[in-house]
Amino acid sequence: MKNIIQATLIIVLFLLASVQILPQNNLVGKIINKEEANLLFGSVTQSLPFRTDQLASLLPESDKYVMFQIINGNIYILGEKRNLLFPQNGSVDDNQVFQLLSKSLLLELFAMGKSPVTFIEKRGNVLTISNEDYILEFTYPCPPFCSPQN
Repeated sequence: MKNIIQATLIIVLFLLASVQILPQNNLVGKIINKEEANLLFGSVTQSLPFRTDQLASLLPESDKYVMFQIINGNIYILGEKRNLLFPQNGSVDDNQVFQLLSKSLLLELFAMGKSPVTFIEKRGNVLTISNEDYILEFTYPCPPFCSPQN
């Protein structure tokens, strides 16, 4: 029995090592409509507003990816090297899990929704970002998946 478990574990580890974690185009996330988000992830349990223009002004600080998390009722935003973009005087633990997504998809969300306010939301354990009727989800947790090189 022990040999079967070890063999299974080795096969699973081999398969995980051979799978590319990020998609070929290096886009992380997907924009869906609010109805689909409600079906997939449930209703919003926590929602924090953020001015879209203020959020967009933080994005040049990061090349391709940005990370979000709600900690103790506050929005935290990191650049792709886990540098703190918001709040300015905040701090986060290196092991705190953030949700990584493509900056380009976030900009696409703003263009599609056209709302001056974007919401960082929790739907159970899932973090989503919404602008009008559009939701950005299917992010990756960082750690462990903090960059396309992982």
